[in-house]
Amino acid sequence: PMYVRVRATESGTTEVTLEEPDDCGRFHLVSEIDPALLAPALAEANVGSMEDDETAVINPEAIVRAVGDRVGPDWGERFGAMVEYAETKGWVTDGGNMRAHVELVG
Repeated sequence: PMYVRVRATESGTTEVTLEEPDDCGRFHLVSEIDPALLAPALAEANVGSMEDDETAVINPEAIVRAVGDRVGPDWGERFGAMVEYAETKGWVTDGGNMRAHVELVG
């Protein structure tokens, strides 16, 4: 599944990346850092924010920026369908950001 990954680098900074961007079937966030540092990391990367301890709110424009040329030509259509489905489930905020369940690892 497509997911946002937040991890600490060897230099001690925080890195936010988009993993498996071609899989528009599921979407979540995997955090490998202290949960208290997650909201600042998302804000600093200009990716999103935290809605609560278990839910990140991700700007879809940040996803599009992160995808770059790593996906096929039909990705935009598939991603649009994913967002539309998320809207029907209440997983999109009034501002158009996508809610993502936070999975803490490490």
